[in-house]
Amino acid sequence: MISLPKLRWVAIGLPAAFLIGLEMFRSLVLESVLAPSLTRLAVLGAMLMGVVVFSVAIFRVLEAMQRRIVHQNLELLQLHREAERRGQQLEALNEAGISMTEELSLEAVLQKVVDFSRGLVRAQYGALSVFDEDGAISQFITSGITAEEKAKIGHLPEGRGVLGIIKGRDKPLRLANIAEHPQSAGFPPHHPPMKSFMGVPIVYKGRVLGSLYLTNKEGAQEFSQEDEDVMTMFATQAAIAIENAILYEKVQSLAVMEERDRIGKELHDGIIQSIYAIGLGLEDTAHQLGDVSPEVKDRLNHSLEDLNDVIRDIRNYILDLRPQMLQGKTLVQGLEELAMEFRANSVLDLELRIDAPHNVSLPLEATLNLLQIAREGLTNVIKHASGTKVVVTLKAQNGTLEMLIEDDGTGFDTKAPRSSHRQGLRNMEQRAQALGGKLTVESAPHRGTRLRLTLSNNS
Repeated sequence: MISLPKLRWVAIGLPAAFLIGLEMFRSLVLESVLAPSLTRLAVLGAMLMGVVVFSVAIFRVLEAMQRRIVHQNLELLQLHREAERRGQQLEALNEAGISMTEELSLEAVLQKVVDFSRGLVRAQYGALSVFDEDGAISQFITSGITAEEKAKIGHLPEGRGVLGIIKGRDKPLRLANIAEHPQSAGFPPHHPPMKSFMGVPIVYKGRVLGSLYLTNKEGAQEFSQEDEDVMTMFATQAAIAIENAILYEKVQSLAVMEERDRIGKELHDGIIQSIYAIGLGLEDTAHQLGDVSPEVKDRLNHSLEDLNDVIRDIRNYILDLRPQMLQGKTLVQGLEELAMEFRANSVLDLELRIDAPHNVSLPLEATLNLLQIAREGLTNVIKHASGTKVVVTLKAQNGTLEMLIEDDGTGFDTKAPRSSHRQGLRNMEQRAQALGGKLTVESAPHRGTRLRLTLSNNS
C-alpha cells in the first residue's frame, strides 16, 4: 500500500509527466500526420482520458487508504476495549483476592471462591469441590444453582467422569462440550444442562485442596485461553485463602481445647479436691458427734451423698470438656485412653476387650465418631445406670466392625418414651447413621443395658 507522502509526489509528478509526454507526442507525431484542428481534438481527448484514469486511480488509492485507516482504528478500538476489560478483570481479581483473605470463616471463604470465579470469567454455573485427606470429595459448594435445584439433584458428586480427571491434574482443562468428552459420566436427573466447561485445580504447596468447575460461558461458545490464565491466577489466591481459613480454624480449635483442658484441670485439681476435703470433714464430724438424734445423722449422710453426687457430676463435665483426647488416635488407642480416663474418674469396674487389629483401618472422621459414641455410652452408664461394672468389646471380622458396651446397671424400658436425660442415645444414633452403621439398644428394668454398634468397613 502506497504511503501518503509518496501519494503526494505521484499526484504532482504523474500529471506533469503525462502533460510533457502528451506535448512531445503532439509536436513530434500528431502535427505531422493530422490537421491542426484534429490535432487539438486528439490532444484534448487524451487529456480528458488521462484525467479520468488518473482520478479513478487516485480515488481507488484513497479508498484503500481509508479502508486501511478504518480497519486500524477498529483494531485499536478493539485493543483498547480488550485492555480495558483486562484491566477490569485484573481489578476484580485483586478485589477477590483481598476479599477472600480478609475472611476467616472457612465456609464463607469457600463460597466466595466459587462466587468470584463465576464473575471473573462470566460463567453461568460454578462449583467447588474440597477433598479430604483420602482424596474423596468432602464438600461441594455451588453457585448459580438455587437451593431447590440443588436439593433435586441429590447427593454430592463422587468425583467420577470429567470431575475425576481434574482431581488428578495440576493444570486446567477446557472443553467446548463436556458431554462429548470420552470420560464424561453424564448428569443425574434434574441437573441443569451444561455444555462448555473449565476445570481448575486448587493447589497449595504441591497439595491439591480442591477443584473449581465452571460451565456455560456467557456470550461465547467456550472458555478462552485468557479465561484459563485468569482462573490459574485466581486459583493460587484461592488456595492461600482456603489454607489461611483452615489454619485459623485449627488455631481456634486448639485454643478451645487448651481452654477446656485448663478448666478441666482446675475443676479436678481444685474444686473436686476442696469438695472432697469438705466431705472428709463432715465424715469426721459425724464420728465425733457420737450419740445424736437420727435426724442429724440422716442429714449428715444426705449431705455426704450430695457431695459425692456433685463430685460425680463435675467429673462428667470434665469428660465432656475433653473430647480432644480422642484426636489423632487409632480406634484401639482411643478406646484404651478412654478406658483409662473413665477408670480414673469413676468407681466403675471397666473391662476393655479387643478382638481386632491394633491399627484398624478406618477414615479419621469414622474413628472420631466411633470414639465419641463409646464416650457417650460410658458417660450414660456413669450418669444413669448406677451399676458397678461395664464391659467394652471391639470385634473386627469379615469386613464388619462391632462395638459392644454392656453394663450391670438399673436398665430401662426401651419402649417407654425417651426423656431428656436420654439425649445421649439420640446423639449416638445420629452418629451411627452418619457412619452408615446401625446402633441397637437392649435393656430392661434391673437387667442392665447393652449397646451394639455394627459397621461395615466399606461404609
